[in-house]
Amino acid sequence: MTLATHDLDPRATLRMTIEEFDQLPDRKQYELVHGELVERRMGTESDWIGATIAYILETFNRRTGLGYVFGEADYALDPSDRHHFRRPDASFVLASRFPDGKLPLTRARLAPDLAVEVISPNDLAGEMNEKIKEYKRLGVRLIWVVFPASRTVDVYCADGRVYTLEEDQPISGEDVLPGFTSPVTDFFPKARR
Repeated sequence: MTLATHDLDPRATLRMTIEEFDQLPDRKQYELVHGELVERRMGTESDWIGATIAYILETFNRRTGLGYVFGEADYALDPSDRHHFRRPDASFVLASRFPDGKLPLTRARLAPDLAVEVISPNDLAGEMNEKIKEYKRLGVRLIWVVFPASRTVDVYCADGRVYTLEEDQPISGEDVLPGFTSPVTDFFPKARR
């Protein structure tokens, strides 16, 4: 089905392809989930936290050269599915995973090694749980779910371990980012006076 951009109503239920999605003028506000537009409900604080985490990861990555850090990059997690992609708030991919070590010009057709999701006030628990299950099923090796309200991070590891870190604890890159560590508190805004 071919749709002109002006014919698309983001509130309509359509089974669109990634190629049709790419024609939308406001596509940064959505993910494509099984052919349906799903609005990303990112709040200002959550956006800032995602950018901060990407910065912290990139600072480490500049020293190690392990791969690439992204903020809100699109991932076609299952390359055979033309109706589905996700956009974590921050992510990391080992350089060796890209063919010939080159970044794709369009969305990555692989799962990131690390996916970071920052919870916004409007996020629904069921939707986030579904996203975590999908990440795990499709090969994301490390997932951080960041909760600004409680200033905690839930960590999901490829070996099945799940644990929660408080803001006074350090977070590590496990075997995905060996040698990476950061105080969880650095992910969150400092109290303003």
